[in-house]
Amino acid sequence: MNPQELIRTLKGNSKVFESFFNSCSIEERLFKPKPNKWNIHIVLCHLLDEETLDFRARLNHALTLNLGPLPTIDPKGLVEKSNYASWNYDETLNKLLVERAKSLELLNSIKDDQWDNAWVHEKYGPLSVHFFLTNWVAHDYLHTKQLLKLKYDYLATYNPNTDLQYAGEW
Repeated sequence: MNPQELIRTLKGNSKVFESFFNSCSIEERLFKPKPNKWNIHIVLCHLLDEETLDFRARLNHALTLNLGPLPTIDPKGLVEKSNYASWNYDETLNKLLVERAKSLELLNSIKDDQWDNAWVHEKYGPLSVHFFLTNWVAHDYLHTKQLLKLKYDYLATYNPNTDLQYAGEW
C-alpha cells in the first residue's frame, strides 16, 4: 500500500475505535476472559501509549534521520507501571482521538522523498518511515481483532444458555 492509502486507513481506524469504545458498557470494558488477559479498558490505554510513545515517536525518529537509539517502550510493563486500570475511560478515549489527529497531521506533512528515510537497526537493518507507518496500521488491525474477540467472549460468557454456533464459526 502506498503511504496515502495507509494514512487513510489510520484515519478510518480512528473512527472505528471511536465507535467501538463508545459502544462498550462498563461491564464489557472491564471483562477479562482470563485473569491474566487484557480487558477493553487496558487495550484503550495501550493504544494511547502506542500512538504517542511508540509509533509516532519512532516514525518521527526515522523521519528526522536521528542517529540515536530509538525511543524505548515496554508495552506490557506500562500496564502496571502506568496503572492503566485507574485511567478515566472517556478521557483516555478523547486523548487517543486527539493524538491520532495529531499523528495524521504529521503523516500528511511528510513529503514523497521522506518515506524512505530510515533509522538503521543493528540486527534488522534500515527501518524506514514507511516501515513504521505500515506496522502502525498492522498494530491497529491486531488490536481491532483483539477487541472484537473480547466482545465475542463477553457475549458468550454472559449468554451461557445460548449456542452461538448459529452465528457461524469464530
